[in-house]
Amino acid sequence: MMNATLSNEALAIADAADALLDAYYNGPVLVMGVYEANGQVFVVKPNQQKSRLYAKVWENGSLTYAPGAIYKLHPCHKVSRERGEELSVQIGACCVCGRTLTAEKSVKAGIGPICGRAFSF
Repeated sequence: MMNATLSNEALAIADAADALLDAYYNGPVLVMGVYEANGQVFVVKPNQQKSRLYAKVWENGSLTYAPGAIYKLHPCHKVSRERGEELSVQIGACCVCGRTLTAEKSVKAGIGPICGRAFSF
């Protein structure tokens, strides 16, 4: 009887350890968009193969690749729609997906036409 109890406790501990390791190695789930952390603005977007996300940081009037920044961002750093629109106008990127905006109407709105239709902005 005692071995069964220890075995169940050991399984519970192993499950908890697996969950912690998964969170540590895989990190939190981020989505494309605009993030703000530690006083910096980041745009998270997919790589060319669409297999991974990476982050660019807004510095000195332009977006530049920020190596390793994607691992320091958390979903709670994603900006609100209002803040995203405000920042997007400054950086010229969609507040939802982070894509570069080129049409004047989209730049003024801070959101691209596809995201605008999809999210009813």
